[in-house]
Amino acid sequence: MHEGEEVKVLEFYCGIGGIHFALKSHKVYLYQFMNLLTGTSIPFHIAAAFDINTTTNVIYRHNFPSTKLKESNIQGLSVSSLDKLGAELWTMSPPCQPFTLKGNRMLESLMEGSVHNEYVSHQSD
Repeated sequence: MHEGEEVKVLEFYCGIGGIHFALKSHKVYLYQFMNLLTGTSIPFHIAAAFDINTTTNVIYRHNFPSTKLKESNIQGLSVSSLDKLGAELWTMSPPCQPFTLKGNRMLESLMEGSVHNEYVSHQSD
């Protein structure tokens, strides 16, 4: 990463774009923070956003019309397809259902075999 280059960001479980909005609205603070850490300010670019929910995707497209939004289940994404996007930062706002009583707190079963686990094991090889 060189000064002036943008950090490419992937936004998983993007919903209506809360993390995108937070990054955008706190850009000045991010610049100041990065400047403290690295001596330079680093801009960002959301390279792609992912969500399976068609309703929230309509809102996301309205909020961020120029961002590439992929309507898909991220469990179906491969490590190689994510690597091709060349993102340096991955963000996610996980769905709340696995943490709820109605969702039977099934987070562990959702994470088994997920792209997250596959990528982590791929990186440690």
